[in-house]
Amino acid sequence: MRERFFLSLVLLCVSLGYPSAQQVSYDRVIFMTNFGGVFQYSISSVQYYVPDIRLELRVGHSLGLRLDEIRKGCTASVEGDPTDRDGDGFPAGATYHIKCKFPAHNLELVGRISVRDNNESDSRSGGYLCTGVFTPAGCSREPLKNRGYDYYALDIDSEYSPVTNTYFFRRYYWMVYGHSCEAENLSFAPKGPLNPWEWDRGVWNGTLKCNAIPSYKYIFEVKNWESGMCPDASTPAKGTIRIRASCLNAPSEEFSATVNYISCGHGRAVGTNCGGFLINTSF
Repeated sequence: MRERFFLSLVLLCVSLGYPSAQQVSYDRVIFMTNFGGVFQYSISSVQYYVPDIRLELRVGHSLGLRLDEIRKGCTASVEGDPTDRDGDGFPAGATYHIKCKFPAHNLELVGRISVRDNNESDSRSGGYLCTGVFTPAGCSREPLKNRGYDYYALDIDSEYSPVTNTYFFRRYYWMVYGHSCEAENLSFAPKGPLNPWEWDRGVWNGTLKCNAIPSYKYIFEVKNWESGMCPDASTPAKGTIRIRASCLNAPSEEFSATVNYISCGHGRAVGTNCGGFLINTSF
């Protein structure tokens, strides 16, 4: 886990903290583009209770890069104001033009990431991150791409509110080799102090819609889904996930299920499996 770095400028920067007036460097910003590994891991537990679910689609995104790899593999230029005078982890307002090459992962990232403080005079004002640039209408939403091609793309538009201690994703979209997922109204509210390398303790709400070649579709709707509450972080302590997905051998058909956790590793799954078989399982 400690070698994984998960998306969110805010989670990392706020956790680490920066001295007043220090520049926020591009390597820290690159970290912010890596998100969802623990969330994917927490919902993967449902495959044990709902037959036919295919989580190799990777409902989440994880580069798994180390800080030394990022510093060695990335070059960047910055425009705007990357200083953080109020010490909250957000630059006043900067756009980072990045180009990264990671041979060990067969990955090259190119694109722009913009970050800004909502109020550089108020450390409790929160901040905003997007891939692209800020415009009067909001984030321009230009995905990071692998070598400039569309087989790997990552598009983020997110904001953090310290008042509610919640991270909001206006848009979170990723596509890898034809597998794509997009979050709708996704939010994350952390519980307790966060380790900047393992931001896995918190409550998720929102919807993920995924597609895979050739015609598989998945919809995951989570409500008060607690991730990382159990000792091994593999099953949520409580919460509900509703799943609708294409059947593996008959993509035109689908199964549906609702999984409710009432404590770590314990709950109930109810629904209809592929072939019309009923799911009614306590665990």
